[in-house]
Amino acid sequence: GSEMCIRDRVGFFSIFIVTDALAATLEVPSQYKNIQDAIDAANDGDVVQVSSSGSPYTENITLKSGVEVIGDGSGSTTIQGDEKNWVVTADGVDEKTLIEGFTITGGKGGIRCVNADLTIARNHITGNKKAFMGGGIYIEKGTSLATPSIQYNTIDKNTADYGGGICSDYADPTIEGNDIFENHAVNWGGGIFMQDSSGTITENSISLNTAGETSPVYYAGWGAGIFCDRSSTIISGNVIDRNSAITH
Repeated sequence: GSEMCIRDRVGFFSIFIVTDALAATLEVPSQYKNIQDAIDAANDGDVVQVSSSGSPYTENITLKSGVEVIGDGSGSTTIQGDEKNWVVTADGVDEKTLIEGFTITGGKGGIRCVNADLTIARNHITGNKKAFMGGGIYIEKGTSLATPSIQYNTIDKNTADYGGGICSDYADPTIEGNDIFENHAVNWGGGIFMQDSSGTITENSISLNTAGETSPVYYAGWGAGIFCDRSSTIISGNVIDRNSAITH
């Protein structure tokens, strides 16, 4: 913003007028029919508020840096993918970026992050089954070490070759307080797959995830709950229970 000073003739006092723009709330569907239309119109610091009244929203969306996209709640506000693309893409967004309060389903994968430091919170990410890496959330290797926060989500019934629930490839994520269950990896990491990553995995419930297949082709599965490859991830305070891998 800019600042302007007005001084009286005597010069004893000044009046400062600050002209910083206030953050706006863009409402979907009352102001914008689609979520993406509202994101495109938003500026840094704005909030896109998505009502359950227009749910399900059948679209794939791309987030914008500094914009919060908030649904009425994962139990009532759904973004429905097309099975060919990621339902949500976050590319080069900063730590002020947020997606919260949605069911994210029906995509090739749920959320794809690259060079992204956003927060992904309180979503239900489910039924995304065609990704190579990261069926629920894929933190893709970028040009910098991304630091996304993945907190208090339910991530279930997603499938990928690697990382059925979450895959982190060269990143430093915070994965905290999530319920990660009934995801499947054809190969490694039914719940979470960490590759060349640091970060923390704390206070999650990781259960009933599977890795490996016998039909139509045999694939040895490793790390049905969590698989770490060349990673220095701190793992603490999780409940890791009843995960199963096919290893022979």
